[in-house]
Amino acid sequence: MSNISHAAPLPPDIGGEGGTAAESNLPPGEENSAALDDAQKTHAEAAGFYQANAGGALGHAIAQSWLDWQCRMVAGIIRGTLFIASKNTSTEAAQLTAAANWPKTSSDELALEQFATQAASARANNIKARHRYGPGQQRVCDVLACPLIVDDEVIAVVACGISTRSEAQQQAILQLLQWGSLWLDSLVKQQSQSNRGNGTFLNNLLSSALSLEHSQAACVEVATRLAQHFDCERVSIGLRENLHSRLYAISHLAGFDGRSEMARQIEAAMDEASNQHSWIVLPQPAAGQQTDSQMVNSAAHKKLAATQNHPSVITLPLTAGTREKPEIVGAITLERSGELGFAKAELEQLQLLARVIGPCIDLKRKAELSTRYQLKQSVNQKLRALFGPEKTMLKVSSLCIAAVVMLLAFVEGNYSITAPAQVEAASRQALVAPVDGYIESVELRAGDLVNQGQQIASLKEDTLKLEKQKWENEYLKVEKEYQQALGERDRKKLSVLRAKLDQLKAERMLVENKLARTKIVAPFDGMIVSGDLSRQLGAPVKRGDVLFEVAPVDNYRVTLEIDEFDMDGVRPGKQGKLVVAALPGQALNVTLEQLIPVAVAEDGRNYFRLEAALAEEADFLRPGMRGVAKIDMGERKLLWIWTHSLIDRLRMWAWSVGL
Repeated sequence: MSNISHAAPLPPDIGGEGGTAAESNLPPGEENSAALDDAQKTHAEAAGFYQANAGGALGHAIAQSWLDWQCRMVAGIIRGTLFIASKNTSTEAAQLTAAANWPKTSSDELALEQFATQAASARANNIKARHRYGPGQQRVCDVLACPLIVDDEVIAVVACGISTRSEAQQQAILQLLQWGSLWLDSLVKQQSQSNRGNGTFLNNLLSSALSLEHSQAACVEVATRLAQHFDCERVSIGLRENLHSRLYAISHLAGFDGRSEMARQIEAAMDEASNQHSWIVLPQPAAGQQTDSQMVNSAAHKKLAATQNHPSVITLPLTAGTREKPEIVGAITLERSGELGFAKAELEQLQLLARVIGPCIDLKRKAELSTRYQLKQSVNQKLRALFGPEKTMLKVSSLCIAAVVMLLAFVEGNYSITAPAQVEAASRQALVAPVDGYIESVELRAGDLVNQGQQIASLKEDTLKLEKQKWENEYLKVEKEYQQALGERDRKKLSVLRAKLDQLKAERMLVENKLARTKIVAPFDGMIVSGDLSRQLGAPVKRGDVLFEVAPVDNYRVTLEIDEFDMDGVRPGKQGKLVVAALPGQALNVTLEQLIPVAVAEDGRNYFRLEAALAEEADFLRPGMRGVAKIDMGERKLLWIWTHSLIDRLRMWAWSVGL
């Protein structure tokens, strides 16, 4: 027997509606039903096509007929071409010749030969999404090319241009093309063997299966027809579930007890063949009639044959998928009384039927599955791939990741909250302008160290000196009048003039005090933390304007900005470390002292300000230095430390959207 392989997987969904180029929006289960409905409508034509052309070599007429009904089966095809492959004796490469086109009258704007050649060379499906063609490259389509491989040789390639689809829908269309290729391969072998009857039976069998709505009814129909055609006492079909076969249908029976001994023996025989990935036949064919079977364990088959009194038993696995990664979806067991067994021709025909029936039953069954069950099957498939014999690196990586996660879930580590921090002076004293005036000189500016009494800046004294001279002149004038009244012994006038002299003396002392304050001096040893008037000489100032701020250099505090998501557990008295950007290699101990209970919104985030005290003096610190502080919050699980922030934000998001 020949081996047929295809390179694409078999997804359950199919897009588009019959006769249109629009993309389908149906759910996966409904799309499967749509695909089966299309197949049912066109399969009657396919059966007539097989019957009419089942003798002779594959020619252009046969290829054209097959391509016509295949393109009508798949929705949204713009152009299709079937290429026949022949081997080039000089280059050993496959040469393709167009045997059929659909539609026959279409133009050559969409050339498919290069995609078919690539598929034949790679011996795999070729998908070109959003291919541009036509005048000015203004039209867009998806191009699919599917090779037909028989006996490890490419004998044909079908290529088609379709309206743009999703990746899953492209794979589903490839599935239908592959399914049709199985029938085409069946036709080739029927023709080469001049076996019209087998071809008619195959197509009638598939037509009957597709015409039924439910997969179980289709399985009963297939089993009954096989029992009649091969003169069997019983034909059973089982489907694979969780690595075991479950009896699904028995010929001539609408129902049966799945817990009976007979059902369990049949399921054991199906498991025996499926687990060994081989068909099993009892008794073995006579000399000269052997096929390509291999030595396998057949204990379950021998038990079934002995207990059911059916000496002739054969089980064939039903497969779907690709040649590289075939997936066993079930098995079919045929039981016959008598000692003659199954002939070689019957075995070959059964193998061909099993290859065609498998994808048909699998597709029909998947169309009935609920979305929940399909999700479960997908998860099981991923788990089998993960824990199966393949993909060793993936398994090792998964085990390593799982081990690391388990370690993090049990090992504790030191949890600390990280927050931006700034060094500030514990106190500040503002130096303000004593009077309205103008800046005369500036000796120091922000950042400079000062000693107590050191002059920082001065204001112009011209106006105050003139005012002082004015009051002195007034004082001298009134004093002369006072002396004259004293000589005249005018007591009343003396009293008035004495009061006036006291007033003028006070005014003069006030001006002198203002003159003394035009010198801006440091009130104590420290640093000027704000104020730079070096570029404002001569600029006017008003009384009360803040000119400088001076802070002591031996008393600092640290202000932390704690994010609101990290506030849980933050209390005064917590210890921490501070590292400033100016000296990242040295950490300073800090202690939280006071929480300012007012949130600050800044740069798209909310945070709270906390004041902390330094545990030791640091000569290199200066007001305004910024750094990063870490507050020690105790021991927590490492997994929680690394994931709690993300989890908290996800919880907040879920709450906000109503989950």
